[in-house]
Amino acid sequence: MLSEQCKQKIHELITKAEAASGAQIVCVVAREASEDCEASYSAAAVTAFAIGIVLCFVPQISKAELLQIVALSFIAIKALLAKCPTLLTLITPKSRRLRLSGEFAMLKFYERYGSVKEAIMFCVCVRERCAHIICGARAAEFISKGEFERITTEFNPSAQGLEPAVLKAMDALCKLAMRVPKNSENNEIEETLVELR
Repeated sequence: MLSEQCKQKIHELITKAEAASGAQIVCVVAREASEDCEASYSAAAVTAFAIGIVLCFVPQISKAELLQIVALSFIAIKALLAKCPTLLTLITPKSRRLRLSGEFAMLKFYERYGSVKEAIMFCVCVRERCAHIICGARAAEFISKGEFERITTEFNPSAQGLEPAVLKAMDALCKLAMRVPKNSENNEIEETLVELR
C-alpha cells in the first residue's frame, strides 16, 4: 500500500519523536476496516426494495413478476458490489465509514497496544478513506482530543493522495507526541509501521 520511501519517512519521523519524548508511536495502515458482506447485503436489499416500491405503481406488472424483479435485482446488485467493492464505498454514508473504521481502530489498539499507557496509534483505513488516533492514558494527559481530531479531520487522501496525507498527518502527530515526557527507557512497542491487508 505504501512505498518503501514513504515507510522509511514514517519510520524516521516516529524514531525522532520517540527519542525526544516518552511517547510510543505506531502507524497502522489497513486496506479496509470492515468486511463487505454485511454492508453489501444491506445496500443490495435497500436498492432492490426501492426498485420494488417504484414498480408497485406500474399496473402492467403483476405481484409475482414484481417479486421476481425484486429478487433478481437483489442478486444482481449483490454480485455487482462483490465484483466492484469501490462502489460500496461510494454508496456507504461517511458516518457509517467513520463508525466502522473507528471500531476497527479501537479493536486493533486494544489488541496490540492497550496496556501501553504512552502508546499513540495512527490508524488509516484506506478503502474507507478515514483515519483515527487512539492513545493510552498517559499520552492523553498531555495531548487533547481536539488536537488529535484536527489531524484526523485534515486527513484527506482523496485530495492529497494516500502517501502525502499519511506523511502530513504523521508529521503533525509526531510533533504533538513530543509533549509526552520521558518516564523511562521503556519501549514496549517495537514496530513503527504495521500494514494490514
